[in-house]
Amino acid sequence: MNRSGTPEALAGYQGTGRQVGAENAARVAAWTYAWGWTTEPVIQALLGVKRRPCRDLVRRGVLQQITPPPGHLTAYIVGSAWLPKALERFEKTHGFLIDYPYPRTAIPFSAYGSHSHQVQLIALAQFNQRYGQIIAERVLRKQSTKEAVPDFIFRVRGKVEWHEVELSPKYTERLFFQLQERESARRAGRFTKLVWWCARPGIADNLTAALNRERIPYVQRRGDGRIVRDDTMEGWNPAQLRKASKILLVDDMKSDPVEFNNCRINFSEPIKQEGFA
Repeated sequence: MNRSGTPEALAGYQGTGRQVGAENAARVAAWTYAWGWTTEPVIQALLGVKRRPCRDLVRRGVLQQITPPPGHLTAYIVGSAWLPKALERFEKTHGFLIDYPYPRTAIPFSAYGSHSHQVQLIALAQFNQRYGQIIAERVLRKQSTKEAVPDFIFRVRGKVEWHEVELSPKYTERLFFQLQERESARRAGRFTKLVWWCARPGIADNLTAALNRERIPYVQRRGDGRIVRDDTMEGWNPAQLRKASKILLVDDMKSDPVEFNNCRINFSEPIKQEGFA
């Protein structure tokens, strides 16, 4: 197994500081390309450092800083000088490329800014004690354009975990629709565990109540985008989806970047995800 991108390998690396710095820069560029954009706390977690590295990464052209609207963290995208290197590394790992729309497309801070930041921190936290593979939603959508995908996938010891991060409550039919899609994915064998990260206890309570129902009504998305119940069908039993689910609170996860000093990030192995073409 090639672990050239892991902190363990870097710790024992005998090359010059400049070479180690270049490897770290390549890891940052690869991560940012896969997720679209990132934040400084995520980069600190990725590199396992307490210092603030982004000013230097911007100066070196690895990242480009994007000023956010009030209430959001500063975002960073791949710098134009390093984008070809990020593309090369991504294609070598995955065997395909995905579009990189930034900076020509504005970052959707209002819709996804806080969510993306939290998802990336939670994804990195999975490496605090375990070695595995992270697959970002942006990458999954390239692999599966017509089926539901999670916020990220974590692969460990041959098992596939879907992770969903819920920062705000969903109205009833929208929640039923999300569960219905995940049940279809479960039946298709696309994951072995479904982990829900809820920002507030109330969100977790609503999710638990839905999964504890004897039957969940079938719903469908209309042409206008509205989700409505399908009263012509009896509904489905969520017992097996409940069994496959694990519901956690975001506050239960230590998100201080200092906690990630032992992260083991693998960007070297090709992704061969079960259930995807």
